Amino acid sequence: YFTIERSADAMNFSPIGDVYGAWNSNLVLNYLFTDYNPHSGINYYRLRQTDFDGHSTLSEIKAVDMEVINEVKLLNAYFANNELVFNFNQGVAINKLNLYDVLGRVVYAEDYNNGVFVFDKINIPYLLSGNYFLELSVGDKLFSKKLIKL
Repeated sequence: YFTIERSADAMNFSPIGDVYGAWNSNLVLNYLFTDYNPHSGINYYRLRQTDFDGHSTLSEIKAVDMEVINEVKLLNAYFANNELVFNFNQGVAINKLNLYDVLGRVVYAEDYNNGVFVFDKINIPYLLSGNYFLELSVGDKLFSKKLIKL
C-alpha cells in the first residue's frame, strides 16, 4: 500500500491517507488521492510504499503551491435539456448549491456539508422555461450566475 504524507516545512511529515496497491503487477497502474485539507501556501508531499514484508521506501518530495491551485473560477454554467451543467477551471468540491427563480424562491437546493461532492452536472427535470439565479459555494468562495432555461 501507499501512505500519502504531507508537510508544511518539507522536513516534518504526517500521514494523511492510504491507498491500497494491486498486489503483484507488471502493469503500469495509476492511483488517485485528494487532499481536502491542505495547508495554506506551499504543501510538501511524499509517498511511503510499504511492501508485504513491512519494508517501506519513500518517494521524492513534491511541492504544491495551494495559493495558485485554490484560485477556482466558474467558467460557465448553463441548462442543457433537463441538466444544469457547470464548467470550472479545475475539479472542485461543491459545498452548497442553490437555484432561485426570479421571485427569489429556492427551486433547487443541495448542501454537501464538507464539500465532498464533486460533479459537473445535475438533472433537474421539473424546471419550467424561464430565468434562474444560481449560487454555488466552493470552499470560501461564492459563485453566482443568471441562467436562462429555454
